[in-house]
This record gives sequence, C-alpha cells and structure tokens, in this order.
Amino acid sequence: AKEKMGIARKGVPLLVGTGAQPWVKGVDCLLEGRDFTFGNAKYQGLNQSLTTQSKPISESSYSLALAATELLVPQVNLETVSKAALAATWPARCDLFQENPISIMDGAHNPAACIWLSDALTQRYPGQKFHILLGIRQDKDVEGIVQALSSIALRFTAVEDQGGFLMRAPDLSNRIRSVSDIETASMDRTMIEILKEESSPILVTGSLYLCGELIESLGFTSSLRQLD
Repeated sequence: AKEKMGIARKGVPLLVGTGAQPWVKGVDCLLEGRDFTFGNAKYQGLNQSLTTQSKPISESSYSLALAATELLVPQVNLETVSKAALAATWPARCDLFQENPISIMDGAHNPAACIWLSDALTQRYPGQKFHILLGIRQDKDVEGIVQALSSIALRFTAVEDQGGFLMRAPDLSNRIRSVSDIETASMDRTMIEILKEESSPILVTGSLYLCGELIESLGFTSSLRQLD
C-alpha cells in the first residue's frame, strides 16, 4: 500500500513484489525487477508444500520471500526456508484464536487484502459463512472492503475501537448498508461480549488496530512482545 512506502530509506535495499511497483515509482529510488512468481522452476516443488497446508498463505508474498532469501544468501537451502515459513505464525493474519465457534481475526484493511482473505477462508472452510465484526478507518475504501467480504458474510456488525482511531460504528453500518443487502447492525456491546454470546463462526477484520485491541483483551500480549 502507498503508506507503507514510508519505510523506504536511501541506501537501504527494498525488496517488493510487482503489486507495489506503482507506489515505488513515487519514491526517489532505483527499482530493479526480478521474477518472484512460482513460474520459476526452482519454486514449483515448494508450491505443492504450500498449497497442501491448512493455513492459507499468500503465494506472491511467499515466493517473494523465497526469492529474496536466495538472492541475499545464495548458499541457502530453499526447502529448509520453505519449512520454516510454513511453520511461522503471525498474530492477526488469518489467526484462528478460538475453535468453538470458529473465530478468526485478520488485519486486512483494503479491498485486495480482503479478496485474498475471502478466498483463503473459502478454501479452508468451503461453504462457511461468517458473522463479520468489521472496523475500518475513515480514509479506507469501505465499499470495496465490504464487497470483497460479502461472499463469506452471514451478517455484518460494525464495530469501533476504544481509542477512537476507527470510524464510529453507526457511521460504518450506514456505509455497509449502502453497498450490501446483507444483514447489518451496529455494535451495542463490546467485542468480547459479542464473542462470548455468538454461536456462529466469527471473523474480526478491517483494521490491525482493531485486532490489536482484541489481542490485548484476550490476554495474548505475550505473542506481541516476542515480535518487538
């Protein structure tokens, strides 16, 4: 995303996939291209290990990581790197935090990420619909996000964060209703209370800030400290 290019620093190599190229052009840096796709014969065998996993992983990001590792450490064993990548976990990235009912959080906050998330959950849970707890920043593409998630939505509940960073829930629910005829409500209790009372599968998404608050409320802060 455009705002992520803020991490670019002069003299520091930056490895990006093709999807980031439009944003890279707006930065004062030299862009060198390379094929990071699974079309590269070196990655075809690793692709099979990726697609057989129950945990969805973005193929483009996965292949980018493998190619970057090979570029920076030529002697590396890609099969070992592949196994490590498949064993890794990231908080709030297709994160199953409760099994009964199925409850997943994902920080997807743009249409492209939500399309990937919808496809990934459809692959993992064929035919399953989710009660989607959705919280979004004012400057995001609300309509695009809702449309991307509609295929897996049982119903939407617009939620807001305690810090006031996201849209007010009533405003968001109105935006959702403007583009979807799926049942939509505005939160009338905390997310934790909703989770305790809900029997349908749940997906919390739309913002990493929202997922961060949920992680803290659930007492999973230790996993965040390990990332510091």
